[in-house]
Amino acid sequence: MWYSILRVGDGEIDRQHMNIDAYLRQIGDKYQDPTEIVVKTIDALISHFKSEEDHCENKNYNMSQDHKNEHLRLKEKLTEIKMHVATKQLDQFIAAYTIKGILYEHIHNSYQIL
Repeated sequence: MWYSILRVGDGEIDRQHMNIDAYLRQIGDKYQDPTEIVVKTIDALISHFKSEEDHCENKNYNMSQDHKNEHLRLKEKLTEIKMHVATKQLDQFIAAYTIKGILYEHIHNSYQIL
């Protein structure tokens, strides 16, 4: 996929990006439960944002407050999507498309200032 092409030069963060790509590739796989994959993808993303912030702080990397605020906004949005998918109020494939759009926007807008 495309999320893992974002290399920040830190092995741990780059591995998390590859892991998220693995989940994104599974969405639409006829052998996978789409609701389960969407939920796992969202959980991995929320965990990644927290881990990335902690990792940057521990390594004394400069992560701007704007980037942290963007993570908070995305966590709220992803949590809402997860709830709607779990309660069948949102189609899993529309959710997956929305998640990919959210990630694209995040990469485009935020990683330039990491």
